[in-house]
Amino acid sequence: MIKGVCSVRIVIQIFAAIGFMTAAWRISGTMPLLISGILDLISPTFFYVCAFLACAGFSMLVGSSFTAASTLGVLLTLAAQASGLDMRITAGAVISGIFIGDRTSPLSSCIALISALTHQHTADITSKMMRTLSLPFLLTALFYGYFSSDASLALISKNTTLFASFDMGLQGVIPAAIVLLLSFFHFSVLKIMIWSLISAIFIAVCFQKISVFDTARMLLFGAEFSQDAELFNGGGLLSMASPTAIVMISSAWSGLLNVSGFTAFGKHAAIRLCRMVGPCCTMMIFSCAVGAICCNQTMTIVLVSSMCGGLYADSLRQAMHLGDSAVILPAIIPWCVSCSVPLAAIGADSASLLYAVFPCIASATCIGNDLLSRYQRSSS
Repeated sequence: MIKGVCSVRIVIQIFAAIGFMTAAWRISGTMPLLISGILDLISPTFFYVCAFLACAGFSMLVGSSFTAASTLGVLLTLAAQASGLDMRITAGAVISGIFIGDRTSPLSSCIALISALTHQHTADITSKMMRTLSLPFLLTALFYGYFSSDASLALISKNTTLFASFDMGLQGVIPAAIVLLLSFFHFSVLKIMIWSLISAIFIAVCFQKISVFDTARMLLFGAEFSQDAELFNGGGLLSMASPTAIVMISSAWSGLLNVSGFTAFGKHAAIRLCRMVGPCCTMMIFSCAVGAICCNQTMTIVLVSSMCGGLYADSLRQAMHLGDSAVILPAIIPWCVSCSVPLAAIGADSASLLYAVFPCIASATCIGNDLLSRYQRSSS
């Protein structure tokens, strides 16, 4: 059990950094500035595809589906509702977009966990994830592009009271720019987060005029704003207490299941299934089954990695398949936390999942690529 918890200690460190940074990006004005700019770029005619692209881009920057859903996702669904657009298509586009960050962002806690489990560098995983993203991303965008609208969009302008609490100067871009720049040069995730955090704290104190004491308090307990800007409340170290506890419990359970023989049974079942359908399909099936039972994305990643890891000689390939199965498939299981929380945040029902096509397209693309590579190896 102790060995299982210790194996993910780097993940716990990254979770702490994520907690600090999500609060810092709020109080520095970075998150409001990004959302304001995104809203200004959205076209009413192609609202659904724009909603998907906006949520995808934002979730890539923040690395969290929950953060993307509870901020930009809420604004997009409010705009759609006020404009008389289809709420289920909008919610589907939002759900599809926010999970691209979970799958691909260097700041994603899921990527950090997969990195620890497969002993692969985060930069290698995200680089490979980006290369395999193009086809499912394009197909998903085409799907939402099919639904056009002639409605006049009631978007929330940056001149409203929602953004009045912030200095919306360009200095707010710096923490996000640091993430992009250092990711390009393959800095470690912790170094990226630390430098982005330092810049955000400086901006919060010097430009947003938040006292050092209040900045420290909000980094720990989460950002707090007036009622007009309460959409940006949240983040902070304590916000990551639950995900950290889940990772520790999942890792401990993984160790206990290894001792009890349950994991050995799962590994044996995975090997037998792999002989029939291959490792990729096996991991997809196990991800759906474990996700439906555990109702949790983190436990799904840990347990599926433990039971299906032996199917792969290449741990980077294992990491890729985990990203296209255990990370995103729980997003379309209605009773799973990673699905139910974003749906509740944006006020959508489970029928909206019929339009959340990215997880299915990405998984199908992964299976297709795996079958093609197996065919090429067998024919050579």
